[in-house]
Amino acid sequence: MWYYGVIAGGTTNKVNGACSAVLGGQGNTVTHDYAAVFGHNLSSVANDMFHVSCINAPNTPNIGMIGVPAGTFVWKAGNLLGAADKVLVLHP
Repeated sequence: MWYYGVIAGGTTNKVNGACSAVLGGQGNTVTHDYAAVFGHNLSSVANDMFHVSCINAPNTPNIGMIGVPAGTFVWKAGNLLGAADKVLVLHP
């Protein structure tokens, strides 16, 4: 069964992944399943991922846990990361 993607706005955007989306912008390409892109000239790199070139998250706590890459923001009730925990990694 094929699941469709959506382009919500912009120009020259392409969506080829199942249940994927381009939310707006120009020249974006999504080729992965359950992925989304918002921005300019971006391409998806993995399934189940939201792709942006820059994100402003002013109230995100910086936990600074050992073993977590620099620039990683983690929101978790406890102080130990498990295999199923989700993290947001911001690359400089």
